[in-house]
Amino acid sequence: MNKVRNWLALLPALVLFASGLSLAGSGSPAKEDPERQFLWLSLPSLKVDPSERIVAFHFAVQSGRIARVSDLPIGWNIEVDNDPSWNTRLSGSIRVASAALDASFFRHFMLIEKETNPEQPLSVNGNIDVSGNFSTTRKIPVDWRDFAIHPRLRSSSRESSGANH
Repeated sequence: MNKVRNWLALLPALVLFASGLSLAGSGSPAKEDPERQFLWLSLPSLKVDPSERIVAFHFAVQSGRIARVSDLPIGWNIEVDNDPSWNTRLSGSIRVASAALDASFFRHFMLIEKETNPEQPLSVNGNIDVSGNFSTTRKIPVDWRDFAIHPRLRSSSRESSGANH
């Protein structure tokens, strides 16, 4: 009887908690600040040999934050460091060889929010590690000029805005 009474006492709090979750996850977009600008990034010309697979990547973003990384692969360790300085980092590496990726992963893979009033211009650079035998790796350096930039449409997602921006 005491267990039933305890559960009944918790019921109002559970209802409030559940209703808060449903409101938070309702998908209704928050009012967007017109000053904020979001950009999807792609690496359309990444030179990976047919025998090679991507085993790691490291990117540094200047004057921007990493708002989203799409399609996080299974078997990868992904780290996002959204430092409050707006100088952020994204890194990833495989945990098992079977998780290695092909270059298509880097199509609309990272959504960046540009800093509103930056001291330095927005830029991204880094490297991608590829391997053909999983014993040795080759580093492919990338910088801002290598990225294709696709503006994010308001209240849209990668899927609904189309993959061919």
